[in-house]
Order: sequence, then structure tokens, then C-alpha cells
Amino acid sequence: MAVAFFTGEYQGIKGLITFTRKGRGVHVNVDIRSGLNDTTGKYPYHIHQFAINSTGSCASTGGHLDPTGVGVSGYVCDPNVPKKCEVGDLSGKYGGLQGSPRGCAKATYIDKFIALKDSSKAANGIIGRSIVIHAPNSPAPAPRIACADIVAK
Repeated sequence: MAVAFFTGEYQGIKGLITFTRKGRGVHVNVDIRSGLNDTTGKYPYHIHQFAINSTGSCASTGGHLDPTGVGVSGYVCDPNVPKKCEVGDLSGKYGGLQGSPRGCAKATYIDKFIALKDSSKAANGIIGRSIVIHAPNSPAPAPRIACADIVAK
């Protein structure tokens, strides 16, 4: 099992995303409890290449996790063909997080392209990387508004 805790440090976004093995995939459970108050669009979110560095800046997390190199210029994930999406493009494959007046957002699904392994041991391993939530309704690259490291539990 692995988890990413959003502590409220970034724009008041609090909650967690958990990752557990499920058959040949990873069950992802998103439970954001506050901070996603914009209801006019969906918040993109992705697994990024690196953990947050000592500066605490979400910019330090690098780009989206893309070990297969599909994220070339003009890239758009087609959720009907997820194997052609960036491994870390969770919102592209499963939809963005819908904000609510209370700031909550939930999602649950099984991803067959990420692995519950250390990032140093598997190209698609997520432990030791981070999750970044981006601002809704923004042109690419959307501003990074919150981030959390993915840690083994």
C-alpha cells in the first residue's frame, strides 16, 4: 500500500490518495476533503517523476510520469486507449477531480499501468514520486496548486 497526504499546506487542499494492489492493477482511491472549491471545471491531477524536494515547491516534481515516452508535443490522452497515455496521467485516463462547494472530491478506479514499487526499481513504480493537482480551466501547462509525496505504508 502507498499513500499521498495533502496536508492543507498548498491552498488549503486536504485529503489523501491511497494505492493498493488489486489483482493485476492498483486500486486508486481519491478522497480530497477540502480545498477544491472551483465547481466550473475539473482539476487535472497526475503522478509526477520526482518527490517534492527540500524547497517544498511543486515545481520540483518534474514532469508527468511517462516511462514509455508517449507525451510528445500535442499529446492528449484518449481514455478509450489508456495504454497510449502517459502512465502518470490519471485525470486523462479516469477524469479530473470535480470540485464542490465544500471543496471535496472523490474518485476510485483500478489502474493497470502503475506499479506499487519503488521508483528506483521500476520505471512505472510510484513510491518515491509525487502527485500534483493542477488548477482547473487553465491552458496547458496548468498551474500546480498542490502536491504530495507518494510513500509506502
